[in-house]
Amino acid sequence: MQIINKLNKIKSPHYRVEFDIDNNPFDDGYLLPKPIVDNLYNKWEETRPLTGVSHYNFKFNLKTDFTGNYISKYDNPVFDANALTRSNFPVIVYDGAYVHTQAFNSTQWTVNHDLGARYVIVQVYNENFELINPESVNLYATGQTIINFNSEMKGIALVTRAEFIQYQGDYLETWDINHYLNVKYINSQLFDDDRMLQWPENQRILTTNYFQISGAVGYTIARRPDYIHTQTFLTDTWTIPHNLGAVGVIIDVYDNNDYRIKPESIVLNGTESATIYFNESISGTAIVKGIGNPSFYGFDEKFEGNWIIKIGNGENLSDWDYINNNDIKNPLLTIQCDTDNYEITNDGYIFTFQIPQDFVGYITEVGLWDINGEIALYSKIDNIYCHWAFYTDVTIFLNYK
Repeated sequence: MQIINKLNKIKSPHYRVEFDIDNNPFDDGYLLPKPIVDNLYNKWEETRPLTGVSHYNFKFNLKTDFTGNYISKYDNPVFDANALTRSNFPVIVYDGAYVHTQAFNSTQWTVNHDLGARYVIVQVYNENFELINPESVNLYATGQTIINFNSEMKGIALVTRAEFIQYQGDYLETWDINHYLNVKYINSQLFDDDRMLQWPENQRILTTNYFQISGAVGYTIARRPDYIHTQTFLTDTWTIPHNLGAVGVIIDVYDNNDYRIKPESIVLNGTESATIYFNESISGTAIVKGIGNPSFYGFDEKFEGNWIIKIGNGENLSDWDYINNNDIKNPLLTIQCDTDNYEITNDGYIFTFQIPQDFVGYITEVGLWDINGEIALYSKIDNIYCHWAFYTDVTIFLNYK
């Protein structure tokens, strides 16, 4: 039977019942126990219209990040049951530093760096790890920097907390600065009264603890570097073997008279080196501060093809070494996935899959393998029951942070 309303819409006899458990687990031992699922199904069937065709759907969401730590599904659950998910590819980030990943093109990047500071040094690279100069960089607030571009861009913003800050309210032809960091070469930036990034008329390193800025007003901030490269011979291409284990590094360049200069370009080659290009042969010094690896560095390629999900019901998982075993403890089902199950967003990666309806029983672990057969994500779960009548949709969110 079909019911047609005044808008000539056909009312379908099919309807969908969907539930999730994103707010709290059921009790201390179960996220969702079998008796509850059975009872829900039976009650829903009792109240189902005789002409209705029901579709039952259960959504289950897991979350983690690139820290290499287990991340809880629930932040403050009422009960002790939880689901803990961990990435097997932790990203290296230096202390006092932050890597912002801009996965989609935008004319404005909002960088929420959580460094507990407003005054930070910022350098921006495009998706090919080439240095770009934004239209503006604004130290908008504590923990937040806003970067604007003339055209849409995607890439990374490298941020490090300042170790030294000095404010100059009156314009000076020559501003002599003692930064007290007990080094000669520093990474530094200048911001005006509105905390917008500026390039000074001249900036020169004088000696240990001292540098000089000409024609400036505002805030100068500085931080000690992790590596200093001295280019002794003239060349228009400098190779910087910093060996810091991070593709994301901030680089400042000075000529052989210790004046700060803008190179033609800087390219981050990988985790151990960078290349600086000039429009003429030059010698001088490159000052490098290690920041970290962007979350997507080398990760995208791991899922550009066929990969798999395994679900299981292993017990005593605190003792299970999933990395060396490259497996979950007691696999019950393997699900084939591909690029359709994998999405890149501006906040992170989303993996989605559906547990077949013919699978019935408790799940206590989930593993995700990349195209090379290496385990990438692992979840240990406090008992969640899959019912034959429910389509079970699972989402794993891997945050860039």
